Amino acid sequence: MNETVLAFSKQIRQILWVVRDSNPQHLKHGTDNFHQLNFNIVTQLSPQIIRIPKLGSGLLTFILIISLLSIISLPKANAATGTITAGNCSITVGETTTAVITDSGQYCYVAFRSGANSFTAPSGVTSVDLLVIAGGGGGGGGAFGGGGGSGEIATLTNFTVSSSSSTNVSVGAGGGGGSASLTGSENTANAGESSWVGSNTTFTAAGGGNGASFAAANRSGGDGGSGGGATESDTPAAGALSVKSTFGTGAIRYGNNGGSNPGGSNQAGGGGGGAGATGTNSTSNIPGAGGAGTNAFSTWITAISSAMSSVSGWSTATTSGYIGGGGGGGTNAARAGAAGGSGGGGAGGPGQGASRNGVAGTANTGGGGGGATFEGDGLLGAGGAGGSGLVVIRYLVPTTLNTSAENAEVARVAAANAEAARKAKEQRELTEILALIPKIGELTLSLGETTRSLYSTKCVKGKTTKYVKKGSKCPKGFVRKR
Repeated sequence: MNETVLAFSKQIRQILWVVRDSNPQHLKHGTDNFHQLNFNIVTQLSPQIIRIPKLGSGLLTFILIISLLSIISLPKANAATGTITAGNCSITVGETTTAVITDSGQYCYVAFRSGANSFTAPSGVTSVDLLVIAGGGGGGGGAFGGGGGSGEIATLTNFTVSSSSSTNVSVGAGGGGGSASLTGSENTANAGESSWVGSNTTFTAAGGGNGASFAAANRSGGDGGSGGGATESDTPAAGALSVKSTFGTGAIRYGNNGGSNPGGSNQAGGGGGGAGATGTNSTSNIPGAGGAGTNAFSTWITAISSAMSSVSGWSTATTSGYIGGGGGGGTNAARAGAAGGSGGGGAGGPGQGASRNGVAGTANTGGGGGGATFEGDGLLGAGGAGGSGLVVIRYLVPTTLNTSAENAEVARVAAANAEAARKAKEQRELTEILALIPKIGELTLSLGETTRSLYSTKCVKGKTTKYVKKGSKCPKGFVRKR
């Protein structure tokens, strides 16, 4: 019986999930809504109950209560949501683990390092400046891979924000490098993802284009924020184009084309375009270096550098304030792959006894991945992945500052209010759940009656009622009741 009960409880829970998901409004209190929920559950549960006719009504009530409570859970607060602070700067973000803040003395800088996030502007802040960097493209795979293009860099001043509502942010991931294969359908690299603020149609930077992979149909690489580099081709192959986002009026945008391949037997990939320069063309079996990034935002980079120290390689890649380098091209066994562009671009596969794989672009630079190097039959390389993007906002440090004691008191009061609101909400929701339990009793009676009618026949004699096994005759003097 224990196994039967557990299995039945599981069936009830699954059906209740279906009913709740298709009729979420029925879980709110209200007689009409509950009767509708009752009908839906009875309709779906009756065939299951027939299979265990000896299940007592008390046990059935218990199972229903446990099953229902198991699917009505209190909302869980996002533990990572909160306020991040540095010096006189403070801001509320949706995910504290992927956001950092610094105080430069003049500006507050907030950097978002990965995935989806949001921020709510501090009181008195109505606009922020934006620096949005998309993910870099992956380097071409297999052999003679083109370098991936850097993600587009877009900037805007005076982007309108509010202290009464949040603004969404998304940081694009770098594109995957091409695989170590000479099959065109397998070794094509991926473009980087876009980064945006507000929405993907409000203010966006386009992901970097992928570097071309040898044996792939497209020998020029992929267009993107910066274009990917070309690979070996029978005929000349131009580097891919810089195709920037059009979402965001008034933006200044950075991105360049990828490097080309002259065709023929030139076994080398072109460099991916960088935010500050075009990727270098490959020639005479010499791969092209990735295009340089830009140092137009060196002030921003310097301001957030201390907060980015946990990102591997970031401080080295952004030396002198450069960011957004293109990936270097891969080559053949005679030489090493080309260098990535300054600002996080990955180098082409070094080969010559070392790894043939292209080097990945540095995280949070939007750098392109390096192209793969080939060293002979079966000695193939994979393209390096593009570096992830970055979104940075900045605003003036508030001119009216509270003392430390005042700040502490404000924080204490806010925390106390939040805790009180949380407990009140939990109490309300628990009260609503408990209010459902009497209704579950009603539901149990309905289920029992429905079940009994399904596996037995009702016989009546005056005010006396008896049930016999379905198909059996009623006792003498009793009349079958339909």
